[in-house]
Amino acid sequence: MLLWELKYDIGLLIQEHDSNLLKLNEEQRVIYEKIVNCVCNKEGECFFIYGFGGTGKTFLYRTLPARLRSERKIFINVASSGIAVLLLPGGKTAHSMFNIPIESNEDTVCRVSKGSAKAELIRCADLIIWDKAPMINKLAFEALDRILHDIMSSVSVVNNDLPFGGKIIILGVPTNLLIDTSDNPVEDIINVVYPNIVVNFENPIFFQDKAILAPTVEIVEEINNYIVNFLSSEEKEYLSANIICGSDAYGDIDCSWITTEFLNQIRCSGLPKHSVKLKKGVPIILMIKIDPTSRLCNGTQLIVKDLGSNVIVAEVVSGSNIGDQRPVFFHGQLYVAVSRVRSRSGLKILLLDENLEFPNFTENVVFTEVFDKI
Repeated sequence: MLLWELKYDIGLLIQEHDSNLLKLNEEQRVIYEKIVNCVCNKEGECFFIYGFGGTGKTFLYRTLPARLRSERKIFINVASSGIAVLLLPGGKTAHSMFNIPIESNEDTVCRVSKGSAKAELIRCADLIIWDKAPMINKLAFEALDRILHDIMSSVSVVNNDLPFGGKIIILGVPTNLLIDTSDNPVEDIINVVYPNIVVNFENPIFFQDKAILAPTVEIVEEINNYIVNFLSSEEKEYLSANIICGSDAYGDIDCSWITTEFLNQIRCSGLPKHSVKLKKGVPIILMIKIDPTSRLCNGTQLIVKDLGSNVIVAEVVSGSNIGDQRPVFFHGQLYVAVSRVRSRSGLKILLLDENLEFPNFTENVVFTEVFDKI
């Protein structure tokens, strides 16, 4: 592998280097000179090169190896993905070059034997460039750091305080892959997803096709509480009534320890908190559909319009039934609903047509196709 790395056309490399060197801008030239000086003086350093796509990072990654390889120096060019490797001269993926396991943990070790040809190539390398570094988990870099310390310890005393065994390594960091830090990340993400929420919260369209996903229930509650506290309307608290299902109360399980307080403290995805605080204008989601006659489904988005003692008035803002206030009976549901009462006085159906008038009839929906194969 070492001999193969030295089989470059020196004349072409010098020509490419001299041409590229004239095209370097001021910032690229400063980085170029700093890295070349470190290589010539064999000073172990770790460089981070930041920049958006198209700012010339790859051009610099082509100029440096042309200079070093033309001087018969060993250069290793790797990237985090196969697509990025295509832009690097003599490039390989980092996993392939350093034998980094796909599944990594805190004890992962690169599978490179100290006596192998690959270890000899790494040992002799004057410079290592790793492009698109943030795409790889930190465990891969920790594994590389361990193997470089191990390989370099066979030829010299390695200072354990130096990263990557004292090798000169460049980590290319596309700026758009960096995660910005913030003093209040919850506020930042809400401002991005729901800009000017105070002005627009009464507009149902404002909340359509928007959602903030969170990995844990605690973060969901933090975001929800922030939005609720952000609005100036009056707040109302609703408490759930949690009891053990009757079918479970007589089973083999001792239910005496399952108290109301215990049930109220249960926190899991898909189950609302025991205490829910709402305000007018707050977006909510229908989690579990109880009324089979409504055309709403689980996951429907709504906006709170009014808060009563036992009733929450909300307007649909997602799906095909946006703003729908009319009752609907699907196939067979009218018969089922009407047959559940014992007298005419016990039946009340609210009907409202498109003209907001009250008709005295409704359609009995029947799909005759259902009976074709009976």
